[in-house]
Amino acid sequence: MQARLFSISASFFLIVSAMQPGAQGQSQAQPAKAPPGHAIKCLKADAKTPCANPEVSDLNQDIADLKQTFGDAKSTVGDTQQSVGDVQQTGADVKQTAGDVKHPIANAKQVVGDAKQTASDGQQTYGDVQQTKSDAQSTTQDVKQNVLDLAQTAKDLKGIGSLALQALDGTMSCTQENGSACSDNQTKALQTHAAQKKPPITVKREVDQADN
Repeated sequence: MQARLFSISASFFLIVSAMQPGAQGQSQAQPAKAPPGHAIKCLKADAKTPCANPEVSDLNQDIADLKQTFGDAKSTVGDTQQSVGDVQQTGADVKQTAGDVKHPIANAKQVVGDAKQTASDGQQTYGDVQQTKSDAQSTTQDVKQNVLDLAQTAKDLKGIGSLALQALDGTMSCTQENGSACSDNQTKALQTHAAQKKPPITVKREVDQADN
């Protein structure tokens, strides 16, 4: 009888021991918990209905696709920078046009009667050229800013390892590739990307509500 009890006890001990590594593995596989105030929720296009697994899986797929095509994203940024160069060339052309406009104003002095009208028209044209130049410079700055924003968003999204739905209210975990919780910049990038989807997905950040 004692031998039988010993055998049962030994078997139970072995089963418990065998289960412990598995339990530890499951614990390690759990998503990192967001720092206090940095929880995020996933909501559908109406910004009220909680996301389900399909929406979260779709976002995960977007991140995976971004990682695979990150080289193409760099190429796109390069094309945009070329566009910036083209805009700058347009600005240079505008300067040349402005220089050409000045000549009729100088030559107009030779003819007293029509010179005043020609000078007036020339000055108006010159003013228009300067406005065009100013607009071109503003466009250049906007394009540069868009390039920087695009590159930063892509970089932040690329650092996200996985997203997972945590509760029926749409609460979602965001884990970096190194296993830690996503940073503030990464959840911002996720929010920006999700809002651009069709239909859009709302990533509601607790930290934004706290700021308001």
